[in-house]
Amino acid sequence: MDDADKGTLRSHTDYPIKGVFPGEKCIEVILRIQNYSQEKGNSNILRVNIGITVGSHNHTRENLINYCHIFNQLGAQTLRFNCFTDHGRRHPQLQLSQEQVAQFYQDIKWIHENVPLQFQLGVSEDFGTSGIDVLELPSHVGWCRAGRQLFAIIPDAGQSQIIDGTVHERIGQIVGCVNIFEPTFGYLTRFTHAESGETDYQVHFNVEAIEAFTQDRLTGIYKNGCFAGEILQMQNYDIPLVNQKRIDIIEV
Repeated sequence: MDDADKGTLRSHTDYPIKGVFPGEKCIEVILRIQNYSQEKGNSNILRVNIGITVGSHNHTRENLINYCHIFNQLGAQTLRFNCFTDHGRRHPQLQLSQEQVAQFYQDIKWIHENVPLQFQLGVSEDFGTSGIDVLELPSHVGWCRAGRQLFAIIPDAGQSQIIDGTVHERIGQIVGCVNIFEPTFGYLTRFTHAESGETDYQVHFNVEAIEAFTQDRLTGIYKNGCFAGEILQMQNYDIPLVNQKRIDIIEV
């Protein structure tokens, strides 16, 4: 890449998913934030933390270096790469293969060794652990805590009943993975007092299900640090992320 080409922003019309916030607008917002901070006399009064989703459309080393140059120039404080997940099951071609994930980690290593960075660079655990050993990190790095120490609550239009003048409504499901909203590990209840209208909430964890899932990960039923792809495979959802025979074999 020539110096003149460093930090080139591609047109949002080339992006494979329509309706995504354009890069030009993102830069405009960042500049407004920085102008505000400068007007207040403190250039760091508001930090700029950016997340970039990486898929088969923008995973090459050249793409990653280009992002680094762009945010070096903009003066961002943090740049975090996330792995594309096909939430709506409409763009399976954008999922990274395990080989592409491994190459991504090699490229991140190369960038750390060769590209001066003016910001903190982060990598989401949703990339999983294929090839992560090239970074020579502690063995637990890359193993997502979802389903054990990390959960999400998604809406659930469950049944309601009145008990002693209080309406009990099951309004949410507790799930492990924040990307694919599975597996289910409990539910959220809202209590509304019929007369006063006061509300309260209670989280109900399914401790047995959480422990069973933990054992599945420890014993190698789920072999990747990010288990989302393996669960999707079990649901017969054909995505390149999941090798049809196995995902990284980890000795346990």
